[in-house]
Amino acid sequence: MRAWSVFPQMLRDGVKALSCGQLVHSLAIKIGVQGSSVYVDNSLMDMYATCCDSMDRARMVFDDITTKTDVCWTTLITGYTHRGDAYGGLRVFRQMFLVNFCFIPLVLNPLSMSTFI
Repeated sequence: MRAWSVFPQMLRDGVKALSCGQLVHSLAIKIGVQGSSVYVDNSLMDMYATCCDSMDRARMVFDDITTKTDVCWTTLITGYTHRGDAYGGLRVFRQMFLVNFCFIPLVLNPLSMSTFI
């Protein structure tokens, strides 16, 4: 019974956290650090992956990153998998593999990914 009384408060706190995160994102854009700071970019991706109902905003932040590091790729993959979208995580992994190793003529099949892990 107590869980049902706490649920509305959790929703309000989640909305507050997302609102604060969006303010931080706006500030990062305004001062010019979004897309160039690994710490800011990964924090924003993690926040959007955790607080939003889809990965669209996290993906938007990822797409704006100028130099994508392994940490950036991992943050995005983790966001998909923590939301239960394993196929989305595999698509990003495949994209990472193709971008970083484009000279290897390989076509990855999501069903055969276990051979690479």
